Amino acid sequence: MSQLADDWEIVSRRSNNRILALLSMLLQTALTSETTFFFSTVTWTVRQTATGVVRKVTARSEQDAKEKIALGAFDKE
Repeated sequence: MSQLADDWEIVSRRSNNRILALLSMLLQTALTSETTFFFSTVTWTVRQTATGVVRKVTARSEQDAKEKIALGAFDKE
């Protein structure tokens, strides 16, 4: 599993609008090296490696997701 943030590994990643996310990724990849989902959000399901707690976080980029995890701003269940 790859890690999204310290002590949090990615269990799954799901786009909330697949067509817009794909177009956004292609456009962003052509322009820069970091993928940002301009038109759509992505929901990451992450697991804390120490405790096994599973949470979800929705964000427009991996950096945004990392910041939300660091702040403990997970999605409401």
